[in-house]
Amino acid sequence: MPLVLRRPIAGLVAIGAVAFIAGCGGGSDSLSAEEFRTQADAVCADTDRQIDELTEPTSGDQVLAFLRAGLPIQEAQLAKLRDLEPPEELKADFDSALGLLEQQTTAIDAAADRIEGGEEAEAVLTEVNDQISGLGDQADEKAQSLGLTVCGDDSDSGDSTATAATVATAPAVTVDPAPTTSAPAETTGAGDTAAYVADVQEAAGALQEFGTLLQSTTGLDDLRSKIPDAQAQLDTFDAAIAELDGYTLDAPQLEEQRAGLARTGPAVSDVLRRFLDAANEGDLSAVQALVPEVTRTIGEFQAAATG
Repeated sequence: MPLVLRRPIAGLVAIGAVAFIAGCGGGSDSLSAEEFRTQADAVCADTDRQIDELTEPTSGDQVLAFLRAGLPIQEAQLAKLRDLEPPEELKADFDSALGLLEQQTTAIDAAADRIEGGEEAEAVLTEVNDQISGLGDQADEKAQSLGLTVCGDDSDSGDSTATAATVATAPAVTVDPAPTTSAPAETTGAGDTAAYVADVQEAAGALQEFGTLLQSTTGLDDLRSKIPDAQAQLDTFDAAIAELDGYTLDAPQLEEQRAGLARTGPAVSDVLRRFLDAANEGDLSAVQALVPEVTRTIGEFQAAATG
């Protein structure tokens, strides 16, 4: 369970939906395996978002502030995870994962204390990096054995280095649905390519804003107040996706991507609008029932964006 897992932009919406539902459901004394995984991953997704908002240090004198800012976030993550009650068959691995995360948090806190006491930041991190990274790796393995997909996702991990980023975060990996293109400027479709890229960026931005709205939602009543803003973002998304049918791009890879986004985009808007309608009606069971479709549909859109 790394402290930070930067997710693809489109994935924010699916994670936001899950986080919203978990927030409405609260911690249950008799969670099913699916409910447990949904709520645990929602906690980790929220932690990812908060850590991702921190400014990573670029010099030794910034390390202490970075660690002190990150520790309360991880401690809050632990507290929320402890409130979950997994089914009996998952309890042993879950308790082991929590124990490893607690050890990691303690080790980071001790490192921060040493730096605050006057020791050189780089020297301290060099000494403790292997221990902290090892605890994180073990916790990842436990989380994966629990069937978690956000907690325990180590796909963002990079080389282990003696830096604050290694101790408290994984290296930044961003995946943007907006395409990059190597199409030559002299191709006949160059103008269309530039307009296409702008439209996809607008669609991605609207989808990200929609996900941000959901991630900041604490319950149905709160979501209802944000529905007009969320619908406006979907209107922007729809308008941008509709523009994609007007292009035929010379670059085969971009043309394949354009066709995929034009095909999958409307389904994303449809399911998210149904999600908002169910929330507006106060039908939590309908909201929960839509989550698999939200995740699948956005996954198809993300696959079209990234190939």
